Amino acid sequence: MPPQPLPDGELIREVTTIEPQSPSEEEHERARPHPGSDRTAL
Repeated sequence: MPPQPLPDGELIREVTTIEPQSPSEEEHERARPHPGSDRTAL
């Protein structure tokens, strides 16, 4: 079976799985935003 190109949803999911999506981590992200993070723009 040839490798199929993953849909955009899969690519986004793969990228988001690198960062923990737990609420506690979210609070740490807001308290101390990382440089160059898109979350700070929100």
